[in-house]
Amino acid sequence: MSAFRRLVFVAAFLAYGVVVGAYVRLRDAGLGCPDWHGCYGRILGVPHGAHEVAHAERSYGKTVDSGRARKEMFHRYLAGTLAITWPLHAPTCHGAWLPQMDFRHAFQFVRDLGMSASGTDLPDAALLLVTLVMLNFFLFRPAEV
Repeated sequence: MSAFRRLVFVAAFLAYGVVVGAYVRLRDAGLGCPDWHGCYGRILGVPHGAHEVAHAERSYGKTVDSGRARKEMFHRYLAGTLAITWPLHAPTCHGAWLPQMDFRHAFQFVRDLGMSASGTDLPDAALLLVTLVMLNFFLFRPAEV
């Protein structure tokens, strides 16, 4: 699978997770399960039998709404699947999770005025832009409150 196709797949899967989360939120099912990480004491599924529902209502002190609980658990399962499979599809930097970095020479805080990072002179257009931005900042900044 090409890198672009993988990126499209991951983006679509993440967008699907966000849409499902929004659906759960808009259907007011976000608190359909009072405990974490299961639902009414169950790791998989929600209470559906009369005996299970009665036990859950006694244990948690609230009425069981199976529809809301199913929506919430589906979103939890989807989010858990995303969390587990994300590293398998995540883009890497030059093929490595943590590429080689040179922190000693990474940042140059002091530079001669009008010089680029590579040590060459900045073009006149760039110098003009810097001048205009600085003038705009100092002359037209909002009043202090």
